Amino acid sequence: MLEYVRRHYDGTKILIDMGAEAPMVYDTGLAVREFVYNEGDTRPWHEAIRQPERMVGWMCMRRGDAVWTQVRKETNWSARYVPVVQTENYTLLRRQK
Repeated sequence: MLEYVRRHYDGTKILIDMGAEAPMVYDTGLAVREFVYNEGDTRPWHEAIRQPERMVGWMCMRRGDAVWTQVRKETNWSARYVPVVQTENYTLLRRQK
């Protein structure tokens, strides 16, 4: 997943559960400001949850984390975001162009 992000990152924000996935944020090599997460000032997080297509181009989720839970609630997101990497426990979604 990390390699895919490194190769294909397009400058749009990545939605991630910082509490669950902080190491992944740092392992990407991207600046933390490239991520929208649920710590500190949570206003961007809540905005991204309400209207992800306006805020984020990517969603990184691990089974059971806050992003995974939200994606399962919002079934209409599947029309706007497609999985580009999937493993047993992780999924990386990218906004369709």
